[in-house]
Amino acid sequence: MGHQGQDSTQYEQRIVLPGCGEMTGKVQIKIELSHFAEKEQDMKLKKTMSMMKTKNQTTNLHSKPTQKGVTMNIKRLLVAMIAMLFAVSATFAAGTSAGTVITNIAYGNYTDVNDFAMPQVQSEETTTTVAQAAGVVVSATENALSMTGVGSVYYTVTVTNNGNGTDNFVLTDVVTYVPGGDSEYTATMFVDANGNGSYDGGEAITETGSLVADGTFTFMVWVDANPNPSGASDLDVITVDVTATTSVPGSTVADSETLTTTVNIPFITLSKSVSVVGGGQPVPGATLEYTIVVTNAGSGNSPSVTVNDPLAAALTYANVYAVTGDVTSAAFSQEGNIIYFALGALGAGQSATVTFQATIN
Repeated sequence: MGHQGQDSTQYEQRIVLPGCGEMTGKVQIKIELSHFAEKEQDMKLKKTMSMMKTKNQTTNLHSKPTQKGVTMNIKRLLVAMIAMLFAVSATFAAGTSAGTVITNIAYGNYTDVNDFAMPQVQSEETTTTVAQAAGVVVSATENALSMTGVGSVYYTVTVTNNGNGTDNFVLTDVVTYVPGGDSEYTATMFVDANGNGSYDGGEAITETGSLVADGTFTFMVWVDANPNPSGASDLDVITVDVTATTSVPGSTVADSETLTTTVNIPFITLSKSVSVVGGGQPVPGATLEYTIVVTNAGSGNSPSVTVNDPLAAALTYANVYAVTGDVTSAAFSQEGNIIYFALGALGAGQSATVTFQATIN
C-alpha cells in the first residue's frame, strides 16, 4: 500500500508582545492517519473496487475519497483548536514577565514527485527576550476630606505595580491651594510604622522601594495647616498631587492621584446696638440696654464661643441679661468692669443674641 496517508497545512498568526513589536509565527498542522485507520480505509476501498468491477467499471487506484473526507474533518477540528490556542495566548501576552525567553523553530514536511514523504526539515531557532514594560496605578482610599478648623488630615494611598517586572517608583507630591495667601499648607508622605495613624518624625518617604509585578505599596499623606494657622481661611481648597514614576531606564511611565482638602473654619461675627430702656434720653440714671448678635458665618463648627464687654467707667452693670438663639447653655461672669458670656458651641450658620443692661452713673 506504500506510506501512510498524510496531509499538512500552514497557518500564520501575528502576535504583539510588550517591548517586542509585532511577531509573525507559522504553525504547520500535520495530519497522519494511524495504521489502523488506513487499514480500515483500504478495506473499504477494496470493497468499493470489487463492487465496481462487478459492474464492469474501472476506478483510479490512487483515489481515496473516504480517507480524504476524514482528513478534512480532522483538519477543520485542529484548525479550530489552533485558533482557540492563539486567542488564549493573546489574552495573557501582556502579562508575560520581563526577561522571559521565547524560542521558536519552524518545521517543514514535503513529498517527492511520487508522493513519498521526505525527511522533515527545520529552521534555525529564533530567540526573543521579553522587555520590561512599566505600569503603575496610584489610588487613594478617600481622595476628598474636610479639615475641621486649623489642623490636619490624613489620606491613605496605594501604589500598584501593574507592569511586567520589578520596579521602584519615585514618589513626589505637589501642594497648591486656593484662593492662596499667606498660609503654609504642607504635605508629607510617610509609612505609618507604629500604626498610630499619625505622622511621627523619621517616617517620611520618597520612593516605594522594590515592588514586584502586581505588588502594592501603601503609605499615608499628612496634609497640615499648622506651620502658619493664622493664614488659613474658611473654605480654602488644598490639592495635593501624589505621583509615582517608574525607575525603568528609558521609561517615563507615571500615574497620579489628586487629594482635595476643604478647610472648614468657624468665622464668628459680632453686631452690637444700644437703646434707652423706656425710650427716654440717655441722661445720668437712665438704663441702657445693649444687644449683641453673635453669628458663626463660617463653614466649621465652633465648640466654644465667649463674648466679653468691658463697660465704660460711666456705666454700672444692672444685673440684667438674657441669651437667646442657637445655644443650649450660657454662663455669665464679671471681673471688675468686664462682663463675660460663655455661650458654648455654635455651629456653622448658627447665631445667638445676648442682651444686658447698664445704668449711666
